[in-house]
Amino acid sequence: GILFFTKGFIMALGLHIGHPQNFKRYQTAIPLRVAEVQGRIPSQVRSYVSGRGKVERIPVFITAAQSDLALSYVNWYTSSTAEVDGPVPYTIVAAALECPNGEVIPLYFSGGRTRAMASGDNDIQCDRINPSQAGYSGSFPSGTYWIKHNLQVSANGLAMPTVDETTTNDNVTGAQCGWYDPTNTTPSSTDTAGQFTVTGTALQPGVYFTKPIVLGTPAVDGASYIGFGDSIATGFGEASSGAHRSIGGVGLLQRAAYNGGTNPVPLINISHTSAQVTLATNYTKWQSYLKYARYAMDEYGTNDVTSNSFATIQPRFDTFWSLLRAGGIQKILRPKLIVRTTSTDSWISVGNQTTLSSWQSGNAKYQFESYIDTKVGDGTLNATVDLGTLKDTGNTDVWKTNGATNYYTSDGIHPNTTASILAAAAYRAQMWLT
Repeated sequence: GILFFTKGFIMALGLHIGHPQNFKRYQTAIPLRVAEVQGRIPSQVRSYVSGRGKVERIPVFITAAQSDLALSYVNWYTSSTAEVDGPVPYTIVAAALECPNGEVIPLYFSGGRTRAMASGDNDIQCDRINPSQAGYSGSFPSGTYWIKHNLQVSANGLAMPTVDETTTNDNVTGAQCGWYDPTNTTPSSTDTAGQFTVTGTALQPGVYFTKPIVLGTPAVDGASYIGFGDSIATGFGEASSGAHRSIGGVGLLQRAAYNGGTNPVPLINISHTSAQVTLATNYTKWQSYLKYARYAMDEYGTNDVTSNSFATIQPRFDTFWSLLRAGGIQKILRPKLIVRTTSTDSWISVGNQTTLSSWQSGNAKYQFESYIDTKVGDGTLNATVDLGTLKDTGNTDVWKTNGATNYYTSDGIHPNTTASILAAAAYRAQMWLT
């Protein structure tokens, strides 16, 4: 009753067994990963004085085929210095996923359509969504999907967490965010394709989504990222409107992940304006999302070296990188910093720029960058990104100029759209894409 198979027979089935570890590879299930290119943690709270309900149709770009999907909701947000529990509970009245083929899949939470989100709730997932529910065979394809949900708080004027940190999902045609008062407005169902319509008083338009993160089981466990940083990572210096604000997002991390739509990789982005690495080391909720990524991008540092000595920030970064590894991150990509200057002529020239003291040779910025090299050398970090493309070739402590006003920056801190695209290309060249 015992069957024996030769190595040749197994190879004929397509299972190359050149090493015993290959058996382990075929037996190991692929874990749940981030599936979308712009997964975001809320960064603010928003309310509407005359309403307690909100309907949203949120575009998300799923980067690769997925054998199932799940949406992860939270009721907390990050400020620049802390993780903050949502001010009040909110309720997911109903939610659905609209697929590229036009099919709409109703979402359930432990078998029910409604889910109460207590203040501080973290990584609350809907029941797994299967491709067959939308008529797909085998897997969900990559492409643009739409999250449709109807959310409510208990009284008008109470706030829900929202993604404010330069998210660009709202810039996509077909996106929708609208507040309403349930006593005089009835929204259409979440379970039909397209934007919401209402019976009664019109929606009060909004632009900031209470956005869940799309997770999935990929057909192949390829590259998946979680990113951390400050306003440079969020695209704070980029133009506030225009075609460059796509579903892929703005800022260094988003642009590097989306890559203009060519071979995009999924990313959870937990960056926040004015943040230092202590936003990660002093709090823990974000760590729940480490298991959904294989690689990390760490862009913290600009505010750290501006406000602290190297002796202060060194142990903080050591702690942060250790937390990433402990959470299962396999590789860490760490950029060098850009520059930080003032200018008397709107960054038209090199000579009229002055570098901040802590960013000058021998001070905190230089010490930190030297330490980055050391940590790449000892394997704590896996690769670094040189952002010299934004710096003057003769004086790498100032921004590159060409005689134009605000050529690469308008404040000496944040790259503008042109510079952000160049910096993202430097990131992309160092990213692991499999």
